[in-house]
Amino acid sequence: DDVGRFIIPVTADDLAANGLLGDVDPDVCWRRSVETLMATKEDIMGLAVASDERIEAYVLYVPQEVEAEVVALHSMVDDDGRRLRQLLSRVQSTGIRTLRFPKAHSTEAPKALLDSLGFRRDRTHRRYGATARPD
Repeated sequence: DDVGRFIIPVTADDLAANGLLGDVDPDVCWRRSVETLMATKEDIMGLAVASDERIEAYVLYVPQEVEAEVVALHSMVDDDGRRLRQLLSRVQSTGIRTLRFPKAHSTEAPKALLDSLGFRRDRTHRRYGATARPD
């Protein structure tokens, strides 16, 4: 039921002002950290599904001709990704043919959700760590 819901343009500033933009996950890629989003906000476009009471889902992306990089993707409603699919479809209706969501950690965006939204694994990234030791 979409009665009372609208797709509206949003900015990183809009989301931050409403407390919706934040690093809830320490495994978020640096490209999607709040600091990076705010530093590059002039390049970022966004859409949200809004109801009379709140923003229910949003996507922020950086368009690059016929493709775009998703830099934030979040739904506050458990609807199996339906609102996110609406938003991504609207982004693609602007002429964007390819959406990329690079370096997404499984705690940031579960693989099942990304699969349901049409994203497919492109490459695998490995994370390495070490403890500094004196020689």
